[in-house]
Amino acid sequence: MKNPVFRLSYLKTFGKASIDEDARLGVYTYGDRAKALLGRPRPYDPMEVTEHQRLAEAVNTDSTIEERKSDLERQEQLITWYSRPWVLRLGLALAFLVETLSAVQIFASCGEEMPERLFFGLTAACSVFILTYTLVRLANPKPKEETP
Repeated sequence: MKNPVFRLSYLKTFGKASIDEDARLGVYTYGDRAKALLGRPRPYDPMEVTEHQRLAEAVNTDSTIEERKSDLERQEQLITWYSRPWVLRLGLALAFLVETLSAVQIFASCGEEMPERLFFGLTAACSVFILTYTLVRLANPKPKEETP
């Protein structure tokens, strides 16, 4: 604390006289102590209080979002331009391989023989990938293009 006056007034609240005064007034909890130190909170009124009006204007960011929308779209285009599709495909191929191997091992622990567990493992891995693809497509539908 750089302000010595604030520090002294803060430390003064922990003195024996202050604690005795709190006990005399019936202040025993932290909430009551904060109310005793700070007073009752002011109601939020942005129409009358200029400080509250500035806070309301700072929170309202709709105009800022509209102004920056073109910048965000340009940044998204730059990100998609620099992402290499072969890296994504390689990652998906590795994920599919790991999924297949894990499914084969699960079926092996269940006691399935080799040809069946390989087919079941491939089927389970394909099912997971098809299910994921379908859910992503359903969750993010393509926007309809307007015809003039």
